[in-house]
Amino acid sequence: MTTTEQLSVPLPLPEFKKLLAEVVREEIRASQACPAEKAEDGLMTIKETCTLLKVTRPTIYSLMKQGKLRYVYLAKNRLRFRKADVQEYITVKNAAQPGR
Repeated sequence: MTTTEQLSVPLPLPEFKKLLAEVVREEIRASQACPAEKAEDGLMTIKETCTLLKVTRPTIYSLMKQGKLRYVYLAKNRLRFRKADVQEYITVKNAAQPGR
């Protein structure tokens, strides 16, 4: 079937509503697929950054205040870290620690 062809199937209204609700639910689920979205844009939450660096939230805030860890605000109260910036921090930290 080409994209210009249309298929017309008679469908009772209750079945149409059920099918439409299912499609909408699936689209919402797909749009909320945060891990895939974050993997594409390279942004991490504070929790993910804490886990990767194996530090606490207060340590993350301290690193931010010291300018050692860059961050971005997507909106008010929506703080994120670029994965590349976190990797750069790890590299700098490891280089500063002799014997590692």
